[in-house]
Amino acid sequence: MLASTSIESVAINKVKMIRVLHIEDDHVDARFVSEVIFTHADNHCHITHAKTLTNAIKRLSRYKHDVVLLDLNLPDSKGLNTIDSLRERFPELPIVVLSGNNEEANALEAVRLSAAFDLPLCLYNYKR
Repeated sequence: MLASTSIESVAINKVKMIRVLHIEDDHVDARFVSEVIFTHADNHCHITHAKTLTNAIKRLSRYKHDVVLLDLNLPDSKGLNTIDSLRERFPELPIVVLSGNNEEANALEAVRLSAAFDLPLCLYNYKR
């Protein structure tokens, strides 16, 4: 019985590391999101950042990621076209849109384009 208990505890302690690509050009927002995730994810997430869609596509092509956290307004891509560009190249990759504004139409359209959901940054009462 003791042997099976130790095997179970090893299996429980082996938690999969979630590989997150956060696509955000604003370093303050990127740092804020990283801090929130590290606070709530018990170090089970590995976050990398890309400041442009072009850089993000290169990273996604080279390295496996489990999820993308996406800002819709990047230097090289704006609005919902950003989701389209990612979805076209990586159709199975979950996308979570982080939005600094509360435009309901964009949130609904993001969901229609298969983004996981739109999460306004203001939910965390963020102040610069």
